[in-house]
Amino acid sequence: MIKQLLLVGVLVAGSVGAIIYIQQEAEVVQVEATEVDLNEENGIMPIDREIVSWETLINVVQFTDTWNLTKSDGKYVNFWVENIGNSAIYIDINGQDETLIQPGKSDYAQIDISGLFTSSKCTFNVRTAANDRISINYRIAQRK
Repeated sequence: MIKQLLLVGVLVAGSVGAIIYIQQEAEVVQVEATEVDLNEENGIMPIDREIVSWETLINVVQFTDTWNLTKSDGKYVNFWVENIGNSAIYIDINGQDETLIQPGKSDYAQIDISGLFTSSKCTFNVRTAANDRISINYRIAQRK
C-alpha cells in the first residue's frame, strides 16, 4: 500500500476556492502489456499507429467525417467506436466493413488503403437503423 495525498479544489466564480487535502491509501498494481492486448481482436490499435482523430459526440443525429489519408502513414485504417448511447449503431469506412455495435459495447471497422495512389479519401460513418440519436467515443487511426 502506498499513501497518496490528493488535492481536491473547489472553484467558485468570483470567489476564492476552498482547498481540501485528503490522505488516502491506494494500492499500486503493475500491469504488463502482452501481445494479445495489442491486437485488433480486442479493438485496440497496435503501438505502430498514427492517431488521426479522437473525439466524443453526444446526442447527434448521425456522424460522417471524411479524411484524405496518406498510405505512407499506414496501409490499414481503423475506425474504433464505443457506443455510449441507448440505440444500436452501425459504423463503416467508405461503405465497407459495416459493423453493428450495441449500446455499452465497442468495436471497429478496418480497411486497407494500400492501392496505386499515395493518398486515399476515407469517409467514416455512424448511424442507427431507426434514425435515433447517437452518443459515441471514437478514434480514427492508421497502422502499418
